Amino acid sequence: MIRIIGGQCKGRAIDTLDGDATRPTRAIVREALFGILTPYIAGSRVLDLFAGSGALGLEALSRGADEVWLVDSNPRAVKIIEKNAAALGLSDRAHVMGCSYEIAVTGMVTSGKLFDIILLDPPYKMENQGNILSAAAKLASRDAVLVLERAKNIPICGGDSTWTLARERGYGDTVLSVYRLNSCEDTR
Repeated sequence: MIRIIGGQCKGRAIDTLDGDATRPTRAIVREALFGILTPYIAGSRVLDLFAGSGALGLEALSRGADEVWLVDSNPRAVKIIEKNAAALGLSDRAHVMGCSYEIAVTGMVTSGKLFDIILLDPPYKMENQGNILSAAAKLASRDAVLVLERAKNIPICGGDSTWTLARERGYGDTVLSVYRLNSCEDTR
């Protein structure tokens, strides 16, 4: 169990999956992440791929995002996310999708969805994380911010020219890489 650390739901507990099926973002990393994102949160549309318990997306809603799309391929994670959103009273603004990130991105591109903030917390051992950056670019609004959480010892593979690394910071074994969409690129 972890707690929402800021906003209207501050201090409220949310459930996580038992075992090592997901890796909840530690509180210190979430605090740093939302310190970076504070100027962009109010009124934003947020995409949380690889959502796990939904902690990052639900934190964004608690801090003033208009809506969040939470995607996870694990059916148990999807149930936890739905339970957590309901317990926090955020179900009306939390859209949960139980599918792979590829299927989610394809469907969202087809329906014309664009996001201001994209949160990526893929499994640390997932290969070709650069492919995820390319896929996310198709869903980015003009001034989008993307945050990739990754293990310090795993480099980003298969980079993507539509994003510029704006900031990178380590927190123990975790690295937050913050990207801005290249203004000269038309990703759609």
